[in-house]
Amino acid sequence: MTRGSMQLLLFVAIFASGIAAGCLGMLTGRTQVGWVGLFVAGCGVPLLICRSIKTSMAVRTDELAEARNAGYKMALQHVSLGLLDQHTVPPEGPGTTAPNVVLLRPVRSHEKRSERMAQ
Repeated sequence: MTRGSMQLLLFVAIFASGIAAGCLGMLTGRTQVGWVGLFVAGCGVPLLICRSIKTSMAVRTDELAEARNAGYKMALQHVSLGLLDQHTVPPEGPGTTAPNVVLLRPVRSHEKRSERMAQ
């Protein structure tokens, strides 16, 4: 048995024993035993939830290899279509921007700054 299956078996045993003790306590009239059993069952529920989340988030090696191959094929397709080979020329000059940049405020020119300096 693997570690994960041992954890799952332990969590299910905690939950089932809590439910059994709760039902036994309620049916026999021993309310203290019933409440303790329900408390134990309530403690087992978060453990089962965490375990199921952990197993659903785990990635197997074959899934990882499949995702890597799909990414490699997509990259080859992008190269074949010429999507990755477009070289953009940077704008010329220190204060210029690319044509697709939207300025939120106007760029200050360097000439005005020299006039404002103390002499």
